[in-house]
Amino acid sequence: MGKIIISLESTADLPAKELKHFNFECLPFHVTMGEETFWDGEKSNEDIFAFSETHSTLAKTSAPNVKEYEDHFQKCLQKGDKIIHFCISSSLSGGYKNACLAKGDNPNILVVDSEEFSLGIAMEAFKAKELIEKGEEDFCLIAKKAKEFRNTIDASLMISDLKFMAKGGRCPSLVAKLLSPLPLRVSVYVKEGKLSLAKTLLLGKIEKCVKTYIDSRLKLYEGKIDYSFVALGYTSASRKGVEEAVNYLKQKGFQEVLSVPTNATDACHGGPDVIGFTFAFHE
Repeated sequence: MGKIIISLESTADLPAKELKHFNFECLPFHVTMGEETFWDGEKSNEDIFAFSETHSTLAKTSAPNVKEYEDHFQKCLQKGDKIIHFCISSSLSGGYKNACLAKGDNPNILVVDSEEFSLGIAMEAFKAKELIEKGEEDFCLIAKKAKEFRNTIDASLMISDLKFMAKGGRCPSLVAKLLSPLPLRVSVYVKEGKLSLAKTLLLGKIEKCVKTYIDSRLKLYEGKIDYSFVALGYTSASRKGVEEAVNYLKQKGFQEVLSVPTNATDACHGGPDVIGFTFAFHE
C-alpha cells in the first residue's frame, strides 16, 4: 500500500500545531487587506479586525489559484503516493473548482467538496485519518466514506456582529442592519453546503449566550449525539467565553474537546467574538 496524504485548506481552521499532530498537509487561502495580499496565517485575526475598523472595506479571503493548487499537490506527492484533498464547500468558495482543475486527470489525487466550513471540514479529514489508521487501503473508498460522514456532522458558529457577513455577501444586508444595533448574537450553520441563519436569537454577554447556543444545537439531535469528540473554534472570543464553552461541552458529556483559534476566513466573514463548535451524530 502506498502512503495516503490527507490534505486540506486553511479554511478548515486547524492551527499549525494540530496540522502537525494529525499529519495533515495544508494549503493556505489568501487574505487581502486593501492593496496587499497575504497567505492565511501571516496576519492575525486581530490585524484583520483592526483593518476593518480603520477602513471602509473589510479584509477579504480568496482561494488559491490553479497553479498554487498544482504546486501544493506536487509537494504532497513528494511525501506520499496518493492525496485526498478536502475543500471548503463549493457553494462558499471557488477553491473546489481550482483544485479540480489542478488535479486534472491524475488518478492519484482525489478532491473532495466537503460541503462544510470551518471545523466541519476538519471533521471529514479526521474520518479519513481514522479509516487509514484502521487499515483501510482503498483511498477511493476512504474519500467516499468521508464524504458520506458529512451527513452526520453539525457545524455552526455564534456570531456577534452580522455586518461582517453582510459585507462579505453571506448574509442579507437588511437582516444585518436590523439586528446589528441590538445586543443580539445569532447562530449560523451549514445546510446542504450553504450558510443558514438559525431561528434562535441570543441576548446578552458571550459567557451567558454560549450555553444557550450550545443547547440549541444539541437539542436538534437528542439521543443521536456522538459524545466521544467535539471541536470548538473561536476568532477572538474572550477567554472567559471560550472556557465557559469548553467546560459546558464537557458537562454535556463530550469526552474530548478540541479547542482552537480559527483562521482568517471566520475572522473576515464572522468578525470578532465568534465561537463555533462541530460534532458528529448518529443517523
